[in-house]
Amino acid sequence: FWCQWSQGFCEGCGGTWSLDAPLEIAKDANELFIEILLGYNAESSTTNKIGLIGYKDDVSPSYYHELSTDDVSLNSEIDTWSASGGTCICCGINNATDELVAFSSESNFRSMVVMSDGAANGECDRQNNGTAALDAIQAACDAYNDYGLTVYAVGFGEGADEDTLHDIAACGGGSYYYSSTDIETLAEVYEGIAGDILNATFSEQTLVVSG
Repeated sequence: FWCQWSQGFCEGCGGTWSLDAPLEIAKDANELFIEILLGYNAESSTTNKIGLIGYKDDVSPSYYHELSTDDVSLNSEIDTWSASGGTCICCGINNATDELVAFSSESNFRSMVVMSDGAANGECDRQNNGTAALDAIQAACDAYNDYGLTVYAVGFGEGADEDTLHDIAACGGGSYYYSSTDIETLAEVYEGIAGDILNATFSEQTLVVSG
């Protein structure tokens, strides 16, 4: 089996350590996404910003990075993430919405990228639709309809709930993408989303990632 938490733990129980484990691939692709958007910032007068919200059973300060142009700090936050807990997609979307509304101008193009490798299994009182999947979709609808935030969605790997993620993007005014668990495919997906965002000419986005 492939392990992604600790090399010593992995090899100690007979596993094979691999930096190509899904979480490491996701981290690499996210860092590429940051490089593209903030690299563009360095070559123009546009002030692109990226924030990070990782979600599990919920969202905590340890999974968060405020909107920033500091790629070193953003990448350092990504490097701390681990795979555990649940998949509260609505938690991630709601927190990203709150951050964008509070700390960015509505005159800018504002968007979020929701990436998940599993099915939504955490519900949110704010939506309260009866199921985790419906709450996640409604959270995207609310972000787009109430605040004009565009929501892109990425399904990563065979465990991704593609139907829910597709509906999240559809209701959030964005696009849905699927990636297998290899770095080349996921990198191409993020490059495509980054191109869409840059072509919108305005700035300020947040990136939401599930480990």
